[in-house]
Amino acid sequence: MLEQIHLHARAEPYLEGVAETIMAHGDPATAEALESMLVRLVELLGRLIGDDMAIKLIGRTLAPSDRADWTSDSRREEA
Repeated sequence: MLEQIHLHARAEPYLEGVAETIMAHGDPATAEALESMLVRLVELLGRLIGDDMAIKLIGRTLAPSDRADWTSDSRREEA
């Protein structure tokens, strides 16, 4: 289902094909597929380099304003 979605590093737009996928499969199905893919990717990264390192790496890639939100959410889940 995500065949139409492409990532283009360091380009605008970074993510292409989302609108087309939504039109073909609907909002809920597209969101669920993207979320599932992202969860699997983070799980795999955690297995490869360890959960703590994966969290640090992902945190570094987020924009400064996004990082503050992600960190607070992450801490709430651990509590």
